[in-house]
Amino acid sequence: MKRVVSVLAGILAFILLTADSCGGGATSTTRGGPVAVTSTSFTTAAFQGQPYEAFNLTVANQGTTDITIIGLDLSQGPDHFLDHNTILKATGCAIDKDVVHGLSCGLVTAGGSMLITVVAQARDQGNFDYHLIVVDASSGFGRFVPEADGQDHYYDWQVTVIAGG
Repeated sequence: MKRVVSVLAGILAFILLTADSCGGGATSTTRGGPVAVTSTSFTTAAFQGQPYEAFNLTVANQGTTDITIIGLDLSQGPDHFLDHNTILKATGCAIDKDVVHGLSCGLVTAGGSMLITVVAQARDQGNFDYHLIVVDASSGFGRFVPEADGQDHYYDWQVTVIAGG
């Protein structure tokens, strides 16, 4: 029994150390950042099967180094955006379900900014509660990028989707 407990303790310690070194904590350091989301706009109603501008936001890199791949993790809320929508256009971004569970959007230079506009098509009717968080995907996995106040910020919005109009 002691051996099993010892092995389990070793596995748990490995998992915790790995999660911490992979940015698994709520706040992390990054190569770039901090960032500021300087403007946002979220759509709150849409028709099923019809294109709509889901959201747009401007991400500014307030750090002293470039963030080579800024990402938007869309899997943080009670409802995951990609589960209920098809992205038709994402300015400067590509869908990336493996690394950031959302969008990988490319380089944001130190002191620079990027406007991201997403046009989507809702697949499902209902009321949805979506969240997104800005991440640094430069290292091959999405790490939270703290904003200027040192905190991670979730951006959440609710969308009601009704039958196509």
